[in-house]
Amino acid sequence: CDFQLIKAKYLVGYGVGDVQDNLNECYDKHQFEAKINKERTFNSHNYYAHLILSAGIIAFLLFVLMLFYNVRIAFFNKDLAYIVFLLIIAVNLLTDNILLRFQGALCFALFNALFLMSNLKLSDE
Repeated sequence: CDFQLIKAKYLVGYGVGDVQDNLNECYDKHQFEAKINKERTFNSHNYYAHLILSAGIIAFLLFVLMLFYNVRIAFFNKDLAYIVFLLIIAVNLLTDNILLRFQGALCFALFNALFLMSNLKLSDE
């Protein structure tokens, strides 16, 4: 359903609050045989797809550019811990929407800010 919805509105997305409703509607329309579809709601399980669904391709590109910018800073400062942290986050976002939950967003924001600030201080020296 992710890809069907993305094809329909890849440029601007559906809006942050309407993504889950559109996914549920798509799941109901295709009537998957599993009973669990009726008992629970499922998200996209891919943060990159969710980002395109909610805000469009421009938001997706800005997010990916932010990740590459942070990797570039870590690479030039030879900060292996920061590179590994960003790679773990980037790979995890392929299989889960960790940044949609408060704990995931807080963890990413806190550690990314700490790593980034320490690397920017190294660049200034």
